[in-house]
Amino acid sequence: MKKRNHPTVFNRVKLQHKQLYGYIVCLVMVCFGTTLILSYGFGVSVPGLKTAGPGLFILGISLVFIGMGVISLQWRAGQLFKNGNRIILPITVFLIGSFVFFEFYQLLANQQHEELAKKVARETGISRAVLSAELEKYLTAIDRMYNRIEHNDQFLKTAWEADVNNYLRDLPAFSAFAIKNKNGNFSNVISQRGSSLAVSLTKLKRCEGQGQFIRLESSDGDALCLQFPLGNSLGKLTALISIKQLATEALSETLEKGYGITISEGGKILFAGNTGNNALNKVWGKTSDVVTPNFKWELRQWPDTSIKNLTITSYPLMVLMIGMIVSLLIAILVWLLQATRHKQQLLQNEVALRKEAEEQTQVLIQRSQNAMLVVGEAGRVVFSNNAACKLFEYYDNELSLMSIDKLIPVCPLADIENENHQWSQKNGMQFPVKENNSVLITKFGEEKPINVNVSLVRYNDCECLLFNIYDISQQQQIEKQLREQATSIQMLLDVTTVVSEQQGTEKALQSCVNIICSTLGWSIGHVYMPNDDESLLLPTDIWYQADEQLTKEFYDITMKSNFALGVGLPGRIWVSGKPIWIDDVEIDPNFPRNKKADLTHIHAGTGFAVKIMGKTIAVLEFFDTKIKGRDDNLLLTFNMLGEQISRLFERKEAQDALFASEQRTNLILQSIDEGIYGIDLNGKITFVNQMGANLLGYQADDLIGNTMHTLLSSNDENSDISPIANSPVFVSFSDGNIHNMPNLYIQQKNGKKIPVDCVNTPIKNKGKIVGAVITLQDVTDRKINEEQLKQKSIELEHLNTKLQNNNNELEELAYITSHDLKAPLRAIEHLSEWIVEDNKDKLDGTSKKNLQLLQQRVSRMAGLVDGILQYCRSGRSQVDVTDVDIRHLLDEVVNSLNVPEDYSIRYEGPFPTIESSHLLLTQVFSNLIGNAIQHRGGDGNHIDISYEDIGGYHKFNVIDNGPGIEVNLHDKVFEIFYTQGKQSDDEGTGVGLAIVKKIITSQDGEIVLDSDIGKGTTISFTWPKHPSMRDPNNV
Repeated sequence: MKKRNHPTVFNRVKLQHKQLYGYIVCLVMVCFGTTLILSYGFGVSVPGLKTAGPGLFILGISLVFIGMGVISLQWRAGQLFKNGNRIILPITVFLIGSFVFFEFYQLLANQQHEELAKKVARETGISRAVLSAELEKYLTAIDRMYNRIEHNDQFLKTAWEADVNNYLRDLPAFSAFAIKNKNGNFSNVISQRGSSLAVSLTKLKRCEGQGQFIRLESSDGDALCLQFPLGNSLGKLTALISIKQLATEALSETLEKGYGITISEGGKILFAGNTGNNALNKVWGKTSDVVTPNFKWELRQWPDTSIKNLTITSYPLMVLMIGMIVSLLIAILVWLLQATRHKQQLLQNEVALRKEAEEQTQVLIQRSQNAMLVVGEAGRVVFSNNAACKLFEYYDNELSLMSIDKLIPVCPLADIENENHQWSQKNGMQFPVKENNSVLITKFGEEKPINVNVSLVRYNDCECLLFNIYDISQQQQIEKQLREQATSIQMLLDVTTVVSEQQGTEKALQSCVNIICSTLGWSIGHVYMPNDDESLLLPTDIWYQADEQLTKEFYDITMKSNFALGVGLPGRIWVSGKPIWIDDVEIDPNFPRNKKADLTHIHAGTGFAVKIMGKTIAVLEFFDTKIKGRDDNLLLTFNMLGEQISRLFERKEAQDALFASEQRTNLILQSIDEGIYGIDLNGKITFVNQMGANLLGYQADDLIGNTMHTLLSSNDENSDISPIANSPVFVSFSDGNIHNMPNLYIQQKNGKKIPVDCVNTPIKNKGKIVGAVITLQDVTDRKINEEQLKQKSIELEHLNTKLQNNNNELEELAYITSHDLKAPLRAIEHLSEWIVEDNKDKLDGTSKKNLQLLQQRVSRMAGLVDGILQYCRSGRSQVDVTDVDIRHLLDEVVNSLNVPEDYSIRYEGPFPTIESSHLLLTQVFSNLIGNAIQHRGGDGNHIDISYEDIGGYHKFNVIDNGPGIEVNLHDKVFEIFYTQGKQSDDEGTGVGLAIVKKIITSQDGEIVLDSDIGKGTTISFTWPKHPSMRDPNNV
């Protein structure tokens, strides 16, 4: 039973003072209305706001009249006007005090307002000076550049670019620089990265004649354009200054302080920062002019909310609030003093009437047949009748002055209503109730259940509590028995229902534990299960915890505890097979978990076993945080629960096994890709799966009862149905063996015959044949595929022969062509060398140069011929696969190439040893690195080679910083004979990258090129981790 902390006995004077709460609320309304009236009438202002307007003035009058009207209505019998000085005097005190504090508040607020206005003006002046200085810095920088260009004899582009880049780096407000020629066109334009202001330069064509300083608009904000004519006929020096960047750089500290700033020219805002609070701009904003010889800007600055809060303290408002509260308290004190004097006069008139009522009450209490106690100050018994002494087993005078807490320790008492229909409270009483169940303690410590009715009485000129006590011991005992029986029956029904419906033992046991704990009010429930060899009981995840935080330690130690037979509560239940009860596990000698941890909050324990076919499958244990004596009825209920759950599990396990077997068999039969038919001794179909029905073109139900013999014929497609003596349907009935019969034909519903393979298996029952199972497999597709395979094999053999001949002819042609072309080329080369040697003194420079060019062209032609032969052979020759160390291979390739001294080839990082062709990888890397060296740019060129593991492939990246390749030429560079750029002395043959691509694709790899002009080139290719097993001659 829960205690209810309601008041007990109330003093009538204090009771009537509750009316004061309503008056206080009304006075607060009057105070607030008065505040609005004074704000309008005397000009009282609040920081950041204007003086209250007429609307607030009307609201203030309304609140004053409403508050005063409610006070008048609450005062009973016109006492408000009958004793007018009792309410008029407090109100007068309050109004005078409020007026004085309002004046003081006005003085403090105006002083702080003036300080804030001065601070804003001072900060605005500082911002104007900083902005003017920053602007002057940029104008001075432009003037320096102008003088430097003006005094140079000629315009040097490199010097111009260096100066401009320095200005853009050091002075970020500069957006762009340019030279504007006499035709109005711009040249040598250099701008900040990411700035779109440079685009606005084209607008200057429309601004001729508008002066030296021109303002432009752009997506990045407005810009200030400055133009200075150059005397050396270059045109005009033009510079763009971003007004946004200039203001942000100059006023960054002011913006960080939280000030809002705008810069405008001619009413157009050029810059705005921290402009979220425009209301403060209108009240506190200050304007200052930024003037230069060429233009004039308006700078406006104001504080945001955070600046205002830091500047305008709440001190004046606190003074106002404290003053209002003090005035209100003084007014309340005056009112209480007057009300107390009036109440004392009323109490004196009631004393005589109460004495007479008390005497009558005492006589009635003594004559009552019920036990009654009169409780006075501090909860002490001041009077008890004879029935009460008998119930508590005390003598007549022994109950006097005893504390009610000792007689009725747990007594949730209801609220008591007195004759004035108001609630009262008596000092020292903690549990007033009305007609609630409780417990009393007799003289000898025995507890008795009782009903208590409590009411207020007058006794010996004091207000006391009257306890009217009813003994309900017998009534509760009968109710308890009925509840326990109903609980046991309902718990049995719930457990039976849950076990029948749940799928799975663990889910069913979890539901059982939940039902038992929630029904009986036990704090903890848990299930132990035996291990596979039934030597130990192991904890499970089946738990019920009413308070997980309280029982966490018990949970942790249980999940680590295993029990053998007879050990602990689970072990004892396991070995006995019967429910066991422990009053207090803390003192139980056979409770090992109590020794492993401090379980002082766990006391009572019990449990029972669940068996299937005499075998224990689970032990259910339950614990509570209270000590409980042995309950034989509950143990009997647990025994019945264990038997009932065991029978349900046995029945459910048998049903589940049968259902699973049927489902498994049916699933197997329906999922087999063969027609299965069950027949009896007469050859009639008793079962058919879905594939069997589809094979014959019937519905499964239509085939049941039909004769299988009429559907199955011999191995001749055109023959009739076989005689019964030779029928494949009955062949197993004669010898009882399994017969495999391929190449039979079965007739479908539409009359079509299809080829099948048949297996006939007899069904025996106690050694006697009772039927057979016929399995048919449709082999139509197999026969068609066999014919097609034969035809394709002939065609493939013919194509292979033809392809082999073509490959041989192609290789022979390439070799002959290479040999026939290289012979005259060698002759031309030798002839040109002889001419130079024989006539070196006779030949002029032009002739020598032409002969040298001829030798280079012959050498390139010889390289082309070798490239053609190498291209034809690439990917077609049989190569050996070995373990290749990539780093070692790269060392060999780099050493074999003519690498310039200023060229760097880097391949840092881990490189694997892979299974591949050493020759093919060497050729790929050699061509890629050689191609990068051949097409290098200026000084400082380098190649970076890296490796990635991407699953089934190795990925290599060859990255150079050369001149790059246009995007539209990425696919063309892999074409044979294509060379990039003009022909020159070191021009390649145009077959290197073509050979690389052919080798990589022949090995099931991919090659990707990523490049652009001026950004270098990245060539990435993949190489399979497992080399291709295809014949290279067929690639």
